[in-house]
Amino acid sequence: MAGIPLNRSGNNGGWRRRDILLGGLAAAFALARPARAGEGAAPVPACILTPELTEGPYYLDRPKLRRDITEGKPGVPLLLRIALLDAGTCQPLSGAAIDIWHCDAGGVYSGYGKQGALPFPSPPPGQAMPPPGGAGAGLPFGMGPGHPDHPPPKPKATNHLSFLRGVQLTGADGVAEFRTIVPGWYVGRAVHIHLKAHVGGKPRGGRYAGGHVCHTGQFGFAEDFYDTIGSRQPYSGHQVPRTPLAQDGILGTGGPVLQLSPLGTGPEQGYLGTIAFAVDPQGVPRVR
Repeated sequence: MAGIPLNRSGNNGGWRRRDILLGGLAAAFALARPARAGEGAAPVPACILTPELTEGPYYLDRPKLRRDITEGKPGVPLLLRIALLDAGTCQPLSGAAIDIWHCDAGGVYSGYGKQGALPFPSPPPGQAMPPPGGAGAGLPFGMGPGHPDHPPPKPKATNHLSFLRGVQLTGADGVAEFRTIVPGWYVGRAVHIHLKAHVGGKPRGGRYAGGHVCHTGQFGFAEDFYDTIGSRQPYSGHQVPRTPLAQDGILGTGGPVLQLSPLGTGPEQGYLGTIAFAVDPQGVPRVR
């Protein structure tokens, strides 16, 4: 993998409309499409409201309106398409703002201080790091982070950085699209991406302002996907054990999982990820 530009965004990187349409959200939009002429006025089915999940400790209420949120971070490219449906009508929810954030390949979030760098990122509040040199530490010959030949990394402050955070507005089809990378992981959590849906506001000064949050959630990645990319840089350099999805205390009870399809012949060309959320535009989150 040495020398392969994993963060490409040009025409050779696979970010083409044709690829997006091939990967689509056909299953979600089969429910959402309006009736065609001659089909009659059949009653509109009710969608199942997507359960809300905690926003976690790393949310920042100052994301930029932008499609590409990578800011040069290395990782397998991910073209992310998120659909919002009105849970009461099953129609696409247009003009809403989807706000996402996730860690980098080393498990670090932007906008926060006192986070450890790869391979020993700080755990979320209330969770402990594995003991130095303990099971799963991944270092040869028992060389834990306290060994003089392998000192622990200095904390990496990201207070003034904004990588892997952004907002996009949904179109008439209810879809917002982001260019990002596949996240890494950190202690106690499976691989995941956070999401908020905002309605009633408007773009202002390069950001989304006003309105209210109608949904807060997260979504995960299938376990076998990391069997494919886990041996590749920068993910292969991770020394923190990855928590399986089934053992994740937030997503492990049936949280939503991203649907993935390749954009080329190998991981270096990236993946299309699609997912749909049914929300109540008039609702307010009941979880934090």
